[in-house]
Amino acid sequence: MLRSIVLVVILLCLSACQTQPKLNPQWADTVAACQDRRDVGATTTALKRIYARKYLRLVTLNGATSYYLDQNDQQAGLEYELARKFSNDLGVKLHITTVGTYRQMVEYLQQGQADIAAASLVASPQRRRELRFGPAYQYVTPLVIYRRGRPQPRTLEDLRPGHFAISALHSHEEYLQRLAPAASGGVVQPVKIEGTSEDLMALVWHKKLDYTVVNSHEWSLNRHNFPELRAAFAVANPQPVAWAMRPGCDQSLAVRVSRFFKMINKNKELAQLLERYFGHVNQFDYVGTVKFIQHIKGRLPAYRGLFEETARDQQLDWRLLASMAYQESHWNPKAVSPTGVRGLMMLTQKTAADLDLNNRTDPKQSVHGGAVYLRQLMRRLPKAIVGPDRSWMALSAYNVGYGHLMDAREITRERGGNANKWMDVKMNLPLLTQRKWYKKTRNGYARGHEPVVYVENIRRYLHSLIYFTDEKQNLRLNTYAKVSLQNP
Repeated sequence: MLRSIVLVVILLCLSACQTQPKLNPQWADTVAACQDRRDVGATTTALKRIYARKYLRLVTLNGATSYYLDQNDQQAGLEYELARKFSNDLGVKLHITTVGTYRQMVEYLQQGQADIAAASLVASPQRRRELRFGPAYQYVTPLVIYRRGRPQPRTLEDLRPGHFAISALHSHEEYLQRLAPAASGGVVQPVKIEGTSEDLMALVWHKKLDYTVVNSHEWSLNRHNFPELRAAFAVANPQPVAWAMRPGCDQSLAVRVSRFFKMINKNKELAQLLERYFGHVNQFDYVGTVKFIQHIKGRLPAYRGLFEETARDQQLDWRLLASMAYQESHWNPKAVSPTGVRGLMMLTQKTAADLDLNNRTDPKQSVHGGAVYLRQLMRRLPKAIVGPDRSWMALSAYNVGYGHLMDAREITRERGGNANKWMDVKMNLPLLTQRKWYKKTRNGYARGHEPVVYVENIRRYLHSLIYFTDEKQNLRLNTYAKVSLQNP
């Protein structure tokens, strides 16, 4: 009996003497106050305060990987989509505040003005000392970026002679300092700019910088806009991206966030969102990308007004229509394929006849016919297919035929996928080339790889068209061309 009591006492002492995680001193009062409230039996928690006010407060940064207004002035971005799903799961509204710097996001959390900070935040060791992070929902690798034509840097030492800048919004300085011992000259000191990774890539593109560091997902998303840029080397291993919250003993919100991400991982909603924002950027064709950018300047102006007018009539995004036409003909009204389709939108004789068109090579008739046909396909799709998935499915049907798309959706269901999500259907369309699968379908064999390539190409063209035809972006690009930066 005595031995048991002694053992229990020892275990309790060991538990009490466990090293506690170090916390930034600025949070000490918060932790102490939280502990006091818990000791006196207070019931107010971060989660209960959200329910009481009936809205979740998100602080974020404007950017392609976090939050922005799309071409239709609708809220968009991965962080926005995730936060909207989380607020819906809580049954409350979502209030969004955008700030300009990472430190401002920290201050919003510290002062209790926001519940969550979300802006593709890397949960680095240094940041973990001042914030509580939720579970990782993405991993990114910080990459050194340079412009084609310069020697490829392979170490930090190779960056020393050039103009080198990083974004103050990211944790890249922390990783560069860790690599410093490997550089014979010590720490390489880059200029810190209060701009996005996209801004820095533009500076390298315009030869105002020699090098920068961006995270791999931002690199993948923007490399089609800057085809001359190259990734040199990684400055760290893949790093976790997560939501940030106020630290302290109140874990109510953190627990709820963890449960949310576990749920959307299991039901594939997270994978579907990642596919929506990053699924089209895996392939990169340097020659094709350079040619596309040249055609935006050289060929598009002659047809932009036609695309805009037709898109308004058919309630489509003109950039989507233009991207589709580029995939079909490279904006060449006289284009003819070996199978006999022709014109800007590469219409077949049957489709042209069905639409009462008498001249497929006439740009106005061709664009009008292609837009009407695409709109018909969109209306024909099942109502359960919503959002961007509806556009990608309709484009797929435009390329391979509506019947074959329906066959691929049936195969998707049979294999346990979601037939209303492009992410799942595009994995099964290529099976229409295999007898094992197409013999079960109503419409038989189809070159199922082609509509997948077709749609993903259009998605890439659309992303770049939005970038290059945005007036604000053009003003920023002109500003970058006049910038002069010097390393300290």
